[in-house]
Amino acid sequence: MNKKCLFAVVIVLVSLICLSACGALRDTADKNKASNESLPYYELNAANYDEISYNGLTYTITDECLEMSELQEEIGQVSKRFKNVAGEDFSFGYVYSIVDVDISNAVAVNINNEYRKADIKNNDELVWFQRWEGAKEGDYSREQCYLNKENVTQFSYKGNDYTILADTVSNSGLGEWIGYIQQLAAVDESGKILLQENLKTATFQTLADLADLVDKAPNDAYIIPFLNVYAAPNADDYLIVDINGWYHKAVIDENIKGTDTVFDFKDIEQSMSGKFEINPQNATQLLCDGTVYQVTSDTVSNNELESHIGILAENVIFNAETKIPLSKEELRKIDWYGENTGQHREQWIYKDIYEIHGTEKTEAVAVQINDRYYIAKRQ
Repeated sequence: MNKKCLFAVVIVLVSLICLSACGALRDTADKNKASNESLPYYELNAANYDEISYNGLTYTITDECLEMSELQEEIGQVSKRFKNVAGEDFSFGYVYSIVDVDISNAVAVNINNEYRKADIKNNDELVWFQRWEGAKEGDYSREQCYLNKENVTQFSYKGNDYTILADTVSNSGLGEWIGYIQQLAAVDESGKILLQENLKTATFQTLADLADLVDKAPNDAYIIPFLNVYAAPNADDYLIVDINGWYHKAVIDENIKGTDTVFDFKDIEQSMSGKFEINPQNATQLLCDGTVYQVTSDTVSNNELESHIGILAENVIFNAETKIPLSKEELRKIDWYGENTGQHREQWIYKDIYEIHGTEKTEAVAVQINDRYYIAKRQ
């Protein structure tokens, strides 16, 4: 073969290779375009770029890198490029599910061609959201249960009357989720329900509505949330009802034994709340049995939380300088003369209080404020 023929053959081969490569690139581009059009966008926290959120779930991005073999399918995209304060370039790409890991626990996100694991941040909040609101509309097929308005220690399920006992089970002792009460009840000394708020229609974004119930109820009323009802996993002679984070056994009235103890709503309300309240003179502090807990800027993760102490359900707007909460009258008042011009206000939505792993409750607790868990230290 002469040089001219050899050169022609090389040209043809190179052309075929280029055409094949171009076709592959075009196919890849088309595939990426189709993926971009179908995959949902995960929101990147612009404050610190260490969190992504989608559909009510927030994930904290970790330093742990995964191999491609550990990834499953693409489930979303961030598609953001930026420079951080140090001038470093960052490129956020697709979000992936992880092999043998449920997306309610963790996902992976492509950052600068590394697959970084992102752990769920609000797993505990998700549990509470599900416990408070139940399944999404259209999937709320569990049986609705009703509290006895004259006796808060009783409720009805499928036509049967149940009495709630003092006996409790652990989270692992729950069976199938079969019903819901979903009521925040204000109860008097005799156990009669004075007021109740439907938690199924309330959300964590409208906690002011729940705080209103507290305002409307008498000062000596007991405020208790009744959530979901579960079957017993290995027994059919009792049910389990979630009351402010504790899982109480409940038996049909006629099956109550002489040795059974009916739960004392007064004790549970006091023990669960721990008598924690917001300092009326300083909205950044909690009071408990004469002890002051100062909310700090330090935060803890869900993994560091232990026993649930109680729920505050308070929406507080306060003067950022004096820290004194503003009354409803002050919030409604129109500042005709500009007396409050320049006044900086802050809004804190207090939710749950937890013990912190490895820390005594008498020294510090974790309090959920505006969807983050802050450490409140004893003063």
